[in-house]
Amino acid sequence: MTKTTTCVYHFLVWNWYLFLNYYIPHIGKDDEKLKEFHDGGRSKYLTLLNLLLQAVFFGVACLDDVLKRIIGRKDIKFITSVRDLLFTTLVFPISAFVFLVFWTLFHYDRNLIYPKGLDDFFPAWVNHAMTSKFTQRLSLALQSSHCLKMRDNRCRRVLLAC
Repeated sequence: MTKTTTCVYHFLVWNWYLFLNYYIPHIGKDDEKLKEFHDGGRSKYLTLLNLLLQAVFFGVACLDDVLKRIIGRKDIKFITSVRDLLFTTLVFPISAFVFLVFWTLFHYDRNLIYPKGLDDFFPAWVNHAMTSKFTQRLSLALQSSHCLKMRDNRCRRVLLAC
């Protein structure tokens, strides 16, 4: 992807995750619907924390792209390093874990992870946005990341695993 395309892509995905982080808490304000979120609220669900982490990562990636276009590559090594560190240590492993565990448990026994009562609470598109759509966005981010530009076989193996 070109530098401009990558910048626009990161901006659009960042806005998508900002929208999801705003929309999900406002889905149901009824007391009956909010019984699913007792004892810890939404912060006890790794899926929702992952959405917040995605928003932070794509915000940093967008800031990195914009500053590279404005200032130049040599002056922002810190932000690029933070973006790469955030991606490799938190974003990719947690997202892969959420995806694999959610869908494995969902197919094993749906009531363990996503009871039928949540179907009325969360629309189907929100469920897929929370649990599976970020893997596509992360694979594109991985393809355009700095680690693939190096001739490192480890990065290619991670991409194949995705």
